[in-house]
Amino acid sequence: MKKELRRAFTSPSFLLSALIFFVTLQGYAVPAYFSTLSEPAKYRESALALSLGGIFFGGAILLQPFCSPMAHAVSQVDDLRSGFMPWCVLRGSIKQYIFIKSISSFLAAAIAIGGAFLFHAIIWNLVALPYNPNVYPEHEIGFFNESLFFAWAKIANGLPIYAEVSLGLAFTAGVWSIVALAVSVWVPDRLLAITIPACIYELWSSSLTYYLFGFRLISPSTLFNDGQTPDRIRDALIAYGVILLVSLLTYYAGVRRRSCYA
Repeated sequence: MKKELRRAFTSPSFLLSALIFFVTLQGYAVPAYFSTLSEPAKYRESALALSLGGIFFGGAILLQPFCSPMAHAVSQVDDLRSGFMPWCVLRGSIKQYIFIKSISSFLAAAIAIGGAFLFHAIIWNLVALPYNPNVYPEHEIGFFNESLFFAWAKIANGLPIYAEVSLGLAFTAGVWSIVALAVSVWVPDRLLAITIPACIYELWSSSLTYYLFGFRLISPSTLFNDGQTPDRIRDALIAYGVILLVSLLTYYAGVRRRSCYA
């Protein structure tokens, strides 16, 4: 486990994943900040608005499932092509290999994506004014009244919002990394391991089930987007739980097949 974790967190892919997501978050924050730099501070966007803007209005919400597999899950392709995986299974077991690979990939993706957002939020809290509509009414963000963000925005300059978005990004990134593992073991191609989870995310986000079967699923961005309620969070966790379970079973079947018949 230690060797695999060291391999995950010292690989260029892990750093590249975090860097791409971090830079994408700046796609909204940097122009929004500098476009109002000549205005008095109270008329500029708050640190909370600049931190969340890249998710709500930028490309980060689209690139999150693309960057997540890049952190470490794509190393499954290298394990197969180099013949490293059969030796790992031989020295341990199929279940041990799957456990170590899944945990390391999940943690690498979670820390890369969640950590990138946290670093982004810390920077803008140092640069911009903290969110405090009682002092700066111009900074008030119009969250839905029944949403959790509406209540959390009043606590410690929105600290619970930062924490929830970070955890939501981290958890969903980890799930998409497991999806990438399941793809990689059946189709050992790094590009497909990255793009197929992103395609699944886009099809889910575009309400494909509504056009095909007449019902809508909860949005895949619910756990790190606004408009959250306890019921919506529950539904999102169930949906991601099903994806995680199916992906792990698919991954197990693929590793078992390649170990026995490759």
